[in-house]
Amino acid sequence: MIIIIVYFVYKNIFVLIIYTPEIMESTIKQYCWKEKYNLNVEFLDEQHKKFLDIINLLKKHITNQDFNRESISKIFYSLAYYAENYLVKEEIYLSNSKYPKFDDHRKEHNTFIDRIIKFQNDFRNNEKDICIDMLKFLEIWFDNHILLSNKEFAEYLIKNNIK
Repeated sequence: MIIIIVYFVYKNIFVLIIYTPEIMESTIKQYCWKEKYNLNVEFLDEQHKKFLDIINLLKKHITNQDFNRESISKIFYSLAYYAENYLVKEEIYLSNSKYPKFDDHRKEHNTFIDRIIKFQNDFRNNEKDICIDMLKFLEIWFDNHILLSNKEFAEYLIKNNIK
């Protein structure tokens, strides 16, 4: 039996993930947009769907064992575009709406960007298992930041009738 162990720090918490073949099989399943993901703020829902597209593209490369430099470089390009366009747009909304947790939210974005830069550097240095590590990080980001932090922000926007 092959066991893969991945660890990293997220929000000052040490995260240890142990993969077995059964877990790996479930990891490869594509995300489908679900009603529970809707935050009822159009620009947030739109960016979250695009983020899921990036996760699914990475899953496709892992499933097909298609780890060529060009295909994974496109993933990094998509993540850079996501950070430069969607996270910045989100921060503008946060700031303009006087969101009380703006600084904490921005720190989460900066942590995300720093982690993606580290993944990219590791990829350039031919680190093993970088795609699987990055996939798990992106899934955790989706579950924690997007479905928790952004949900809280969306509720604030809706409560305060900010569009």
